[in-house]
Amino acid sequence: MNAPQEPAVDAAAPTLADIASQYLAAYDGRDDSRPHRIGAWVRLLGERPLVTLSPDDIDSAQARLAQEPARVYGGLDADGKPIFRRKAA
Repeated sequence: MNAPQEPAVDAAAPTLADIASQYLAAYDGRDDSRPHRIGAWVRLLGERPLVTLSPDDIDSAQARLAQEPARVYGGLDADGKPIFRRKAA
C-alpha cells in the first residue's frame, strides 16, 4: 500500500499570512476584534503555505490558543497598568 505523500508545494504558494493580509486590507466591517483574532492565527500558522495546513495543524493551534490567557478589557493593559488616568477632582 502506498503511504500518503505531502503535496508538492509551489515556491509561490500563498501562506496563511499572505491570505490574511489581503483579507484584512479588503475588510470594511465594523468588527474591531477581527484583526486581533486573525493575527493570532497568523502568529501560530502564518508562515506555512496554505495548501500544507491539515486539520491536525488547526487542532494543535487551537490547543495552544486555549492555553494562552484571554485578553479582555478590564481597565488594564496586558502588563497590568491602568489604561486611563483618573480624572482630576
